[in-house]
Amino acid sequence: MFNRTAASGDLEEAKDIFAPVADLMVGVVFIFIVLMLALVMNLRNEETVPKSTYDTLVTRAQKLEDKLAALRIHMKELEAKNTLLTQQLADETKLRAAAEVRERNLFAANTRLVAFVRFVRENNLVKLVEGLAQASQTRSELLQELRSRLAATNIEVTINTSTGTLMLPTKELFRPGQPNPTPDGIALIRGVGRVMAQILPCYAHSAEVDARDCRRRDDTSRLSAVYIEGHTDVNPLTPTPRMNDNWDLSAARAISAFRLLRDDFEQLRNLRNREGDALIGVSGYAETRPTNRSAHDRRLPEVTETDRRIEVRVIMTTNEDFVESVRSDLNDRLELINDLIK
Repeated sequence: MFNRTAASGDLEEAKDIFAPVADLMVGVVFIFIVLMLALVMNLRNEETVPKSTYDTLVTRAQKLEDKLAALRIHMKELEAKNTLLTQQLADETKLRAAAEVRERNLFAANTRLVAFVRFVRENNLVKLVEGLAQASQTRSELLQELRSRLAATNIEVTINTSTGTLMLPTKELFRPGQPNPTPDGIALIRGVGRVMAQILPCYAHSAEVDARDCRRRDDTSRLSAVYIEGHTDVNPLTPTPRMNDNWDLSAARAISAFRLLRDDFEQLRNLRNREGDALIGVSGYAETRPTNRSAHDRRLPEVTETDRRIEVRVIMTTNEDFVESVRSDLNDRLELINDLIK
């Protein structure tokens, strides 16, 4: 890294040896010039010395003086170079020290990173991330299982795995403006409830189920809530003593369906989430969530019939104790390398 810079030993040798030799040379030349001047002066007093000889000696003396001046200039240049080399040596020493510090810091950082990578590998955090994503996958499996079981009973439902919803068939489920389902709607809701009572306990946190009815599942995700959602068409409701608008109507429809499920199926009535609260609840959305958002006229009979509907929304939760323990451990490990990622 520093090959082009003079080694410290060479610089010290250049400084310690060259200076006295140069001073000696200057001294010798100076003495020679003094002797020559003395000789010239003596010759000048001698009347027998030819003028040509005198002029020659004076010229030589002048040349020697010029050389001495040039030598002094050269000595100053050498002193400047020597000063530069000394500064370069000092800079090299500083750079070498800084490089050593960087190497020690990199070694320490690498040691901490290796320890973190070992932690990630040994604790299989990739599997943890997969486990956290398991809730969405489990919900999708639940909805698909519900649809498959219902199809076997001639009930065709529509599921949306991204939103976690199951939509009951809408044909003649509710009459316009009515909170209670039609007789066919009652039979349909009970048929859906019967299948839900078979499957939902398998995904609940705690439920008494026959192991033969539930296949083996991962414990990283369980049901958190199941909402019976009521919807209306876009037509405004004529106010009644019981209901003022479509919000009341949609909530009343959800409650009607919920009561059918609660009263007819004890398994659903007893389901609880992780906190011990009732698993199944209700919600109403009036006309705010149409089945066909691209319909040019939501007042058409075929559109209003599909908007008057009941949906079942499934919400999953992960095993919070498991997630919290790993999150805490991972956070501690990240603190150890926090300065490396700033």
